[in-house]
Amino acid sequence: MMIRLNEYQFKEEYTYYILQSLKEGKKENFRRDFLNMHSMDQVNLFMELDETKRLRAYSFLSPAEFGHIFAELHPLQQKNTFWSSIISML
Repeated sequence: MMIRLNEYQFKEEYTYYILQSLKEGKKENFRRDFLNMHSMDQVNLFMELDETKRLRAYSFLSPAEFGHIFAELHPLQQKNTFWSSIISML
């Protein structure tokens, strides 16, 4: 079942648990909850993450899974996301 956050009664709680899973390094919990979200909600949440959490999210998702998120980004966001990930690896 795909969850649309704007239609979900417990939106704040759902988002909180995703962020906690990410912060605490609970990969499987993060993946389960994040991948159950609608793709636009995934993009919105991803773009709100700070760089540390964004890098952890990269590591928790497969390239194919992240590709779905990346495809939903505006081209400028794609460029910024790409370069910030490259710079953080240096």
